[in-house]
Amino acid sequence: TSATAAGQEGAGDPELFTSLRDLLAERRRGLGAPPPVAPVHGVVSRHDLQTVLGKLQTGPIRNLQQDGKTVARSITHLKQDLLQQLRASSPDGTTPALAEEDSDTIDLVGMLFDYIGSNLASHQSSRDLIAKLQVPVLRSAISDKHFFTQRNHPARVLLNNVAEASALWMGDEETDNGLVDTMTSMVDRVTNEFNGDLGLMESLLDDLGHYMSQVTRRAEISERRHIDAAKGRERLDLSREQANAAIARLLKRGQPAPMVRAVLEQAWTDVLALTLLRQGEDSQAYRRCLAVADQLMQIGSGADIAKVDQKVREEVYSGLQLVGLHTDEIDGVVSRLFDPASIEKKTSHTELAHALKSKPRLGGEAAAAGKASSEKSAAARPSILSTAEKEMVQRIRTLPFGTWFDFVTNQQGSTVRRKLAWFSTVTGRCLFTNQRGARSEEKTIEQLAKDLVSGQVRLHKEETESLIDRAWKAIRNTLQQFSGRTAEPVSAT
Repeated sequence: TSATAAGQEGAGDPELFTSLRDLLAERRRGLGAPPPVAPVHGVVSRHDLQTVLGKLQTGPIRNLQQDGKTVARSITHLKQDLLQQLRASSPDGTTPALAEEDSDTIDLVGMLFDYIGSNLASHQSSRDLIAKLQVPVLRSAISDKHFFTQRNHPARVLLNNVAEASALWMGDEETDNGLVDTMTSMVDRVTNEFNGDLGLMESLLDDLGHYMSQVTRRAEISERRHIDAAKGRERLDLSREQANAAIARLLKRGQPAPMVRAVLEQAWTDVLALTLLRQGEDSQAYRRCLAVADQLMQIGSGADIAKVDQKVREEVYSGLQLVGLHTDEIDGVVSRLFDPASIEKKTSHTELAHALKSKPRLGGEAAAAGKASSEKSAAARPSILSTAEKEMVQRIRTLPFGTWFDFVTNQQGSTVRRKLAWFSTVTGRCLFTNQRGARSEEKTIEQLAKDLVSGQVRLHKEETESLIDRAWKAIRNTLQQFSGRTAEPVSAT
């Protein structure tokens, strides 16, 4: 993900924490808040603050009710719990004041988690993971302001990588349960063991990086398997089309017996297609298959069987074996086909045709899917494309395999990310995979062009900044709006 690259490069903004605090102070003044005064009883010490946060870190996460709905704990809720515990331990029952810097730190970390939450999918596992990191990250930020200013700060990188991995790998119904378990175990270790030692986070980051490389590798293997299967289906479909055309031309030359027609159309087409696929159009085997079909055309009556080359019977037998018919089925077909007593019987033809049609065709379900896809493609071919759609078709043909797209999934504009893993320059068929390398949508290039022009599909914009960097930029812009300053552009997520 971009997290590792963006998280490890550059020193960040050394003035970020100071400038964000200045903006917070401006906002407070703008809202009419009184200037801070020195508290009568002093402020909560950093040690006491960390002690209470340590207790909250290992305690259960309290979900709250808001407008009749359960909402996840936010840093604002956490701050309320923190002050409540500090008040409970205060000798006179008053609420101790937080140091202004610590209070600002809590507020800024709260804004950071709010931004992350608004940019994550609504998957419950993602929300739970991020919520568990609230206290450890807050404790890190309170004790070390490098959390704000250095991109490679372990707590910052850990939060970024967990959030980005959640968004990328746990955002739909196909969530990788192994990844959920691994990340949950890692975050639980932070919750249970973190006590200010950033070495623990660094160690867990190494573990997460190793696991994510395995997940990525599995996705690449899965994607390659689907690409190979799609290429195989296309070769089979093209061979089948050519075989169908060859048989159709042959049938136009005569009026074969119904039984012969059934064999040619239902079974021998598969024999031709498989021979084409394996040995090619110019092979002797393919020419011989055509010759056998031509010989079968000569069977018009029982008397005609004597005219057929005796080797044909053997070749029909071996051809039907080639396309997966069982021995007893082949025996039935061959005996009826070459038995003078049965050639005129309509019942035999009916039985034979039914038997052949009920058998799986060459390629099985993939062939059926390919046929449906071919028919769908054929139906799409006559459609008239607008100028913009024609230009988009040409653009798509120049895109490299591996280009990511965002597919709009509902009227609210929600999207899922899909990769254009492969497309055929012959049929225009496109194969899309999801993040895990599993096959998802299949479209023709023309259909994709129409969807891109209509906005139902968009080219995915790769982020150049980490999620945390984008968050700080958005938070700064939001605070600047209160002071009337010019905001910086923030890339959309």
